[in-house]
Amino acid sequence: MNYSAERIAAFENYVERVMQAYEVPGLVVALAENGEVTYQKGFGVRNLSSGEAVDSQTIFGIASITKSFTALAIMQLAEKGLLAVHDPVVRYLPEFRPHGQSSAAITIHHLLTHTAGFPPLPALNYSIRGNTRPDDEEDQADEPQEFPPVNTVADLLNYMATGEYQMLGDPGAYFSYCNDGYGLLGEIIERVSGQPYMEYVQEHILKPLGMDRSMFTLEELEHFQNVTELYYRNEKEELVHSSNWQVAPPFTAGGWLKSCTADLIKYAQMYANGGEYAGQRLLSQQGIGQMQQGTHEFGQGRRYGYGLMVKSDYHGVTLVEHSGSLKGVSSNMGFVPEKGIAAVVLCNLTGVPVGKVWLALVNLALGLPIEEQYVDYSPFAWSPDMKASVVGEYISGEGAKLKIELDTNNELAVDTWLGTFPLQPVSPDRAVWRYRLTDNEVRFLFDASGKAWAIHTGGRLIRRNS
Repeated sequence: MNYSAERIAAFENYVERVMQAYEVPGLVVALAENGEVTYQKGFGVRNLSSGEAVDSQTIFGIASITKSFTALAIMQLAEKGLLAVHDPVVRYLPEFRPHGQSSAAITIHHLLTHTAGFPPLPALNYSIRGNTRPDDEEDQADEPQEFPPVNTVADLLNYMATGEYQMLGDPGAYFSYCNDGYGLLGEIIERVSGQPYMEYVQEHILKPLGMDRSMFTLEELEHFQNVTELYYRNEKEELVHSSNWQVAPPFTAGGWLKSCTADLIKYAQMYANGGEYAGQRLLSQQGIGQMQQGTHEFGQGRRYGYGLMVKSDYHGVTLVEHSGSLKGVSSNMGFVPEKGIAAVVLCNLTGVPVGKVWLALVNLALGLPIEEQYVDYSPFAWSPDMKASVVGEYISGEGAKLKIELDTNNELAVDTWLGTFPLQPVSPDRAVWRYRLTDNEVRFLFDASGKAWAIHTGGRLIRRNS
């Protein structure tokens, strides 16, 4: 499809505004409809020092978009009759002993949908710290606290069995994004298929799709040219350059694939076409449909399926996507099944709202206003008692800490590592705070007394600490 010059200009102007607001070094987009790439463009550079431009072949990290590859692999094995998604995890991982919970109750389905009941855990941070070469400014940091080794899946299983944490509830009761569960799914794939996880994905997903610039390991990455540098912001909000890709071996299946938009748009088109791309069928249409069956709503009207986030009521169509974030990575991939639309955005700076760019790209294809959003928030009045019921500190095992407080005018505010921001109620249990161009939604969960016991934000369910 040809898009008018006016609409393309509107989209590109929007991208430039986002990049300016977040000081983005480089970003690449790709859009396809009905099997044909209809628009692609690189904005900015892959290396600020050399000024080398990004393009459709530039390799970026894709972070948690990797989870959709893992879910697809599980579904492939299910269609071969080698496992069933409602099987208990212990059938394949006998060592699985979640702390304070019967392991027999947790199924593969629960791991796929982040509904096993695990709170945000620090194991991923431990694994990254123990396996990643530190940047220069990290070398100069204070002596780090001791932490347990999480260098293998065996270490991860041991931490999940012995770590000090409290499950959120029974399996299926709550959604809380869990990287640890996807680490275990990678191990299940290995044991069921008889292949190392990375080898399985290479043979059964990457190779059939012709994704020849996609890989997992740094050793493989060294053989490629046109690879981005990594950028992030430190605690002073200063832009920091890094050449040290994060490494966390037991979490490979949850976020360690690297790719380019030329490759990833093929993958997105496979989904948009019901499991087939260029004559290669990776999964049945029924299986692709099953991956899009969302469970719990987790924010902005979206639900989580199998490695995919689903919004079913966007101007009469369904938006299916997944995002990703690591050091030097902000990514988003997805599709519109009813229209055969696929779209990809990759960026080399942490913390950029590339989901907004992805949606603008989809809006371009749908003929909607470029800046149309998932949801329009309207102010909602809370009583003084309601405001008081949510005041407190909420801390997660992953390190997130938000403090909800009342300002001098008895209005809600949220104190985050980015600063303190007004917190505007938008429904009986939700409020939003704005940072730069992004509305950050917070949903409150209340106990029988009417006091908030947890918040849901960033996909995580975080308990109140005080």
